Amino acid sequence: MVSDLFVFNLAGHRIGLPLDSVIRVFQAVEISPLPQAPPSVLGVVNVRGRLLPVLDIRARFGLAAQELQVSNQMVMIQSQKRQLLILIDSSVGVVACNLQDQIAAEELDPRMVWMDAVIRSIDGVVYVHNVERFLSLEEESILSQVLTERQCS
Repeated sequence: MVSDLFVFNLAGHRIGLPLDSVIRVFQAVEISPLPQAPPSVLGVVNVRGRLLPVLDIRARFGLAAQELQVSNQMVMIQSQKRQLLILIDSSVGVVACNLQDQIAAEELDPRMVWMDAVIRSIDGVVYVHNVERFLSLEEESILSQVLTERQCS
């Protein structure tokens, strides 16, 4: 079975997202701070009149935070709970991956709850991220509260 993934680069790692969760990719823009937000939330960006949280997933890969670069991009995704933006280095594009070549993430490391699988492809390894696990339940709750307060003020 083959699955289409949107693949992007993050500090030399290739990360994949299910294509049906990706809305669009665009050049990164300035991020407005969001005080009291969880540490994984860099801030918010106004996209067509809606404030969308911007996530930095670098820490999950043990990578240091990085200043916003001119070359960065943002990926707008849809989870079951909300639309989010992810800050990435660059996009690779849509890649058809053979699911028979995947290894479940929990087989590699049970602590990687935010990943679904690791897939070996012709171009190397792709870490498949689960969009429903970008935020923990606690982070989701805090973010909802902070966004509500921001929109009411």
